[in-house]
Amino acid sequence: MNSPGSRHARREIVATIAAEKATATAEPQLRDPLPSWLTDSTRAVPLSPAFRTQAFTTRIYAFLMSLIDGTRSIDDMAAQMETQKLMPKAEARASIRAFLTKMHEEGQAPPGR
Repeated sequence: MNSPGSRHARREIVATIAAEKATATAEPQLRDPLPSWLTDSTRAVPLSPAFRTQAFTTRIYAFLMSLIDGTRSIDDMAAQMETQKLMPKAEARASIRAFLTKMHEEGQAPPGR
């Protein structure tokens, strides 16, 4: 910026960027409204496959927690799982170890995390 009519001048660095839109963007997906059984407390809650799986998993976790008494080992708990026909002992052992590892880690985490 330098004017012949003024003795003052200044120099600036200007950067320009040019871009071209390569593809059209999709319209944002609107969420489905909540199902009626959530908004109307008198409607029955459907037993969906996801709820069925979660209920089964929760029952197994509750059963495992009930087996923790300070005397049973992971092998003892796996034998109980096999006795109850929930899963084979070898599979139960790995599942129990993973569950107890997660519970231990969560118990060690600082509060509020």
